[in-house]
Amino acid sequence: MRETHLFPYPEFLYYYTDRICGIFFPGFPNLENSENVSNKPVRLIVTVYAWCELQRSGHCTKAMGRSVVFSCIFPYNERRKVNMEETKRTLKPLKDLNLMDRFLFAEATEDPFIMKSILEIILGKDIMLKHLPQSEKEMRTTPFNRFIKLDVWAWDVEDTVYNTEVQKENTNNLPKRSRYYQSIIDSKLLPPGEINFNKLNSAYVILITSFDLFGEGRYCYTFEQICRESRNLCLNDGAIRIFLNTRGIDRTGVSDELVELLHYMEHTTEKVSRQCKSDKIHKMQERIHQIKSSEEIGVKYMQEWEEKIIEKQKAREEGVKAGKVEASERLNTLYARLLEADRVADVKKATKDKVFLEKLYKEFGL
Repeated sequence: MRETHLFPYPEFLYYYTDRICGIFFPGFPNLENSENVSNKPVRLIVTVYAWCELQRSGHCTKAMGRSVVFSCIFPYNERRKVNMEETKRTLKPLKDLNLMDRFLFAEATEDPFIMKSILEIILGKDIMLKHLPQSEKEMRTTPFNRFIKLDVWAWDVEDTVYNTEVQKENTNNLPKRSRYYQSIIDSKLLPPGEINFNKLNSAYVILITSFDLFGEGRYCYTFEQICRESRNLCLNDGAIRIFLNTRGIDRTGVSDELVELLHYMEHTTEKVSRQCKSDKIHKMQERIHQIKSSEEIGVKYMQEWEEKIIEKQKAREEGVKAGKVEASERLNTLYARLLEADRVADVKKATKDKVFLEKLYKEFGL
């Protein structure tokens, strides 16, 4: 009885009993499509019986029997094995990650020194953080509205808030996405009942990209509300959005340290850090080296990657399932319309002729 915990889940025992019976006891009725709850105890009993028969008949030892049943019968284990193989094939080693990779960026910027250093280099001023930075912070206005997940959230002693994001791919929605993020952040800054809007915190939304979103070759694009009719007139509402380009070529208006930081973020290595003149980047590299060398963080990285693979597999399976349901409903609708039109011969022909079936779909607008 001590070994019963080795089964993945009780539900898998119930569901796949018919598979075991189909292999070891071909005459046993197939229970796979049965929805009768009373069959569950039967399934469990037969599963255990099949396992015991393997050992009793001498076809394999206890350990071998368990291995055969688990590796050959339970798709859960096969699926997990596939996940592990896909992980090994597609997983970028932790030591090769750079700060443009969300995992390393989140892990690194939870360190107050690294977050503080990045903000100071970007904004060109000293910053004293009031709270510890938070990575993957979720925000939403109501339970039914779309939520946002901020890469890194920080708050300084002057009550200015900072949301810093990294983006490796151009999703063609960053300007409006930054607007949405700004609105959600603002909605959370004033407590209920506060009527003085001047107490609204200044807020920075900073997006660091590995592409030039605006195509002007700049390293930095800063946006604030200004008057069209009078370009020198600024709204001064405290909302600032900054888009940084790691592959800029125009150094106008940016510091050498910021250029070094953006290059380092895309190439986070000891070699590149040594080429930088910034002491902040040198110290950042020391801490990032510790992160990359951490066995605990390595395990966390592996687990997160496996979870993403599993989510992708589930999405694919659900998509295939939904496609089958949709195809079945489409076919049933066609048959119903043909029968209503007393076209029984066309129904019979459609079951055998796929080309004719497609013509009928077009005819009925399906």
